[in-house]
This record gives sequence, structure tokens and C-alpha cells, in this order.
Amino acid sequence: MTEKKLLPDHALIVYEYQELRQLVLAFANGHHELMTIVGDGGVGKSELVKRSMLSILGRGKWALIKGKHSPLDLYQKLLQHALVPLVFDDLDGLFLKPDNVALLKCVCDTTAVKVVEWGSTHAVFRKGDPPLPTCFESISRVLILANEWQTLRRNVVALQDRGVLVVFKPSSLEVHREIARAGWFDDAEVFEFLGRNLHLVTQPSFRLYITARSHKRAGLDWKNLILRTIESEADAKLVLVARLLADSRFDSLKAPEAARERAFKDSGGGSRASYHRHKSELYERRGNYDLAAAQAIVLSPPRPDPYTAALAERRRQLEELRDALHSESTEDDSGAPPSDDSKSGASSDGTCRLDTSASATSGSPTLSSAEHPAESVSNPNTNEGATA
Repeated sequence: MTEKKLLPDHALIVYEYQELRQLVLAFANGHHELMTIVGDGGVGKSELVKRSMLSILGRGKWALIKGKHSPLDLYQKLLQHALVPLVFDDLDGLFLKPDNVALLKCVCDTTAVKVVEWGSTHAVFRKGDPPLPTCFESISRVLILANEWQTLRRNVVALQDRGVLVVFKPSSLEVHREIARAGWFDDAEVFEFLGRNLHLVTQPSFRLYITARSHKRAGLDWKNLILRTIESEADAKLVLVARLLADSRFDSLKAPEAARERAFKDSGGGSRASYHRHKSELYERRGNYDLAAAQAIVLSPPRPDPYTAALAERRRQLEELRDALHSESTEDDSGAPPSDDSKSGASSDGTCRLDTSASATSGSPTLSSAEHPAESVSNPNTNEGATA
């Protein structure tokens, strides 16, 4: 059964970033109660959504829930954020527990006021300070991000008939264009090399560009490594079809497609029907385009981006903290790392940030904000694209 047959009839297939951005902005502006976006990993869905939400709502007026949560923890988060929109990202961990699925169904109800209930005798509902309510009202609108529809379909069947279901399927060419115009990628040589070999890319991803850049900065044979990566990720017959289509020698023949069919068969690819089936799949994944046109796309100069700059600054602070802690541990005669939990654990306010204040460790920076740096950017330009 094909992916298209597995999708509900009302699924909206989107191929371009600009259209996806418009849909997410419509959600952020309050026009949809429930939106589900399904698409392959590595194409920037999460960052596009984060930037769009921040641009419209700022920080503190929406919540991101991702990763693994116990049912009770999820219930408390839904209660804490019952009055603001919710974005669920990376739901595989949540789906491991049936109770989480039940809570998710409650909050994904598209009625004007939702009721979330917890039928439990857990002590926190009786002896908490204050006790947790066993039910509460919610007006949270919900946006769900997932990498594949089948996971959602198996676990939250009711979502099939609720809200807007968007299937995001950017081609390799569209991903290449998005990186060109976004302004965050800064290596023209890597960009141009991938543009010349875009016909081989059957699994488009921002990560491919970032990996190539990392290989290059490490002084490795990055071109060879990235070509091997491209071919290892794809069906060998798709790669064979891609090479045949890119070979201009066939174009001068009287019947170029017939010649390619024969070359496909002679190379062990299979029948004429198999050639055209793989050709159709290749076009669906990467787009049907003129290779010369793809190579002509020029990378835009890097542009200042407060969102990315804030993350880079936060990483620098954490690296300074790491170096300071390492210095302290090597000076310790026992060789043991510092025992103060505040130097390596989560901050006392319940955020995921390490304590990098001067009181936690000498030599590390003191921060002026307790929020995640990305959340402190109230108005990033969502039209500039998103990092991977």
C-alpha cells in the first residue's frame, strides 16, 4: 500500500516552504484549533514552526512540548499551559505510554473548551501543595509535528478526522532553494558542490549540507565522504536512474528514454517498467528539474540572525563552563570531578539550563537571562528560513 493511500482523504500535501510558513502563521494567528504537520526529518519543520510562533506570539504565550514525559508530567504540563497554544514535537516518546495518548486525545479535541481529566488516586492529587485538580478546562490550540503519519495513525486514530493535516514533501531542489535564500548557511563551495550533485539526492535534508561543511572544516576528504553518504542513503536503483537521467550523452540519441531503459536493464536495474517506476519515485522525492537550473542557484550572503546568534552565544557560555569545570577537576588532587550538584544539574527554576553563574563555578560566565536564548528572541524574521 502506498503512502498516499495510507493518508486520509483530506490530507493537504505541501511542497514549498513558503506555503508551509503561511499555514503555520495562520495557526499562530488563531485561525486553526488543530494542525498536524508530517514530514521527513532534517527539512527544518521544527525550526520553521518555532520561528513562526515566536514572530507572532513572542515568548511566554505558547509552549513547546517534546521528548519523553511520564503521563503525570504531561498532565501537569497541559494544566500549566491550558490557556496558550501548544506545539508537540518528537512524539515517539509520548506514544510509548497509553495514558499519554489518552491525554493527547483530550487536548486535541477541537471543541471551543476542552476538558482534560485524570482518573487517578496518586498522592499529588490529594496531598500536593496545592493538590492537583483531577480535571481542568483548556483552550489550548494544538500543533503536532511528526516524521511519519503511520505513528500518529496507529496511536491517535481520532486525529484523522480533526483539524488540518499537512504532509510536507519538499523536493531536493526546494530544499536547495530554501538553503540558498535563508541566509544561515555560509559555505558557498559546499553549496555549489551539492548543487552539481543534486540529481543524486533522493532524501533531501538540511543535515546533508551541515555534515558536508563539518567534514570540510575538519580537513577531511569531504567531497568523497558526502557522495558516499548520498548513495548509502538511497535505493541503489534510484541512484542508477539519477545517473542515467543526468548523463547528457543520452540526450543526443534519437530515442534517449529507450536508451536509458536499455542501460538500466544492462546495469542490473530490471525491466522497463521498473525503470519508469523508479524514475517516478525519484521525481517525487527530488523534483523534476533542469540540472543546469539547479546549478545556477546562488547562495545568498549570510545575514544577521538573532535567533541563531543567541544559540551560538549560549553554546559559547556552556563551553566556557565545561572548560572551567575541567580545569577544577584536574587541579583536584583526588582527580574527582566537583561534587556540587549545582554545577552540572538543571537550574532550580525547573528549566533545562545548566547553572553557569559565577557562584556555580569560578571562571564561567554569569547570564543575564534565565530563558533559553531562542525564546528570548521575540521577533525573528520567519521569512529568512530555518536552520536544521
